[in-house]
Amino acid sequence: MNKATQLILRNNLAWLLASFLLAVVVWVTAAIQADPILQQTFPNVAVQIDIPDGLVVTNAPRLTSRVLVRAQRSVLSLLTIDDIIVTAELEGRTDGTHIIPLSVAVNRSGVLSADTQPTQITISLDTIRTEQKAVRLLITQVPPVDYTYDPAVSSVLQVAISGALNRVNEVIEVHGEIDLSASRGNFNGEVTLIALDADGRRVTDVTLEPRSVTVDIRVYPRDDVRQLSVRPSLLLETLTEDYVLSSISYEPQTVFVSGTNNDLLAVGATLDTAAISLEGRTNSFTVEVPLLLPANLLVLGDTTSIRVTIGVTAQTTVRQLDNIPIEIIGLPADSTASLTPNTLSVVLNGPIAILDGLTISDIQAVVDLNNVRVGTRDVTPRVIIQRGEVTLDSITIIPSTVAVTLSPITSEATQAP
Repeated sequence: MNKATQLILRNNLAWLLASFLLAVVVWVTAAIQADPILQQTFPNVAVQIDIPDGLVVTNAPRLTSRVLVRAQRSVLSLLTIDDIIVTAELEGRTDGTHIIPLSVAVNRSGVLSADTQPTQITISLDTIRTEQKAVRLLITQVPPVDYTYDPAVSSVLQVAISGALNRVNEVIEVHGEIDLSASRGNFNGEVTLIALDADGRRVTDVTLEPRSVTVDIRVYPRDDVRQLSVRPSLLLETLTEDYVLSSISYEPQTVFVSGTNNDLLAVGATLDTAAISLEGRTNSFTVEVPLLLPANLLVLGDTTSIRVTIGVTAQTTVRQLDNIPIEIIGLPADSTASLTPNTLSVVLNGPIAILDGLTISDIQAVVDLNNVRVGTRDVTPRVIIQRGEVTLDSITIIPSTVAVTLSPITSEATQAP
């Protein structure tokens, strides 16, 4: 092949390569314009931490990060947060505080780059320690006063405490707290255990195994203490005539009494108070009275007297009074008035002591004609009890209205013959 032919081939090959490269550039440009490269942020991506055996994290490191992903729009549209894995590698780390870089991997092809914010986290590690500690069962609330109990019994005497070395070293003892305040029989149940430090504060971030224990406690009545009901002693025969007892309440309603078993059995189930007189009582009142307690018994606690509240109300009755004249007030000077009817009846509901002494003369019925115009109209009478301060439950007027005819006064001129 001569030199001219070789030159022609080289020139054609150069043009061919240039055309191919131009075609590739055009194709890439078109592809980018059709599917551009974008950046998307994925917030709150979980950080996976693989803690080495025998170590525990003692601080509160950041466990989420923001991930910025660059890829074509078609790739980003298919990407989810589950496709992104952020890890903090602790392999080879020992006790102490470490600054760990975050690495990110995306389980989908076509991603150009992925970065995390922040790029690192701080992690403090400590050696895991396990110790055996004795369990102490503590009665925080005792049973009612008339019951007692035997020491708590549990099959578990020690528990294993695991956690960071410094936290485990803070634990002085393990408590199981038991409330017997509502127990009137044997206690059997699960009691949660609590790790405490030297100051009695709860130690957190440690694991107890087991976390609870089954406890049995025998709870039984005391021979020398009984709970007795209280009964106020009312002298009902002293209640004022025409008055009734409407209510009674008292505190306390039960007391705890101490004494020998025989003396407690002899007193029965109820204690009476000193007598309460109702003489002269016409309203509710409160009084404190002592208990009538045998000399060989003692009331426990601060109870020295019983506070009794007694409701006293008047007996009520219904009475009707008829033919009560109706008086007119507010009549204009230039007018006359007539009433239909001119008497009425009243039905009174109230205490017997008040109604038994009432007569027609004690009741005034009035019709007020102030601002009433000439003509006939219905007016509601008003009833007044003329006997000081009288309180009645109800007053019914029969009829409830009366017809009032108001007429002007006319003058007739008389002419002399």
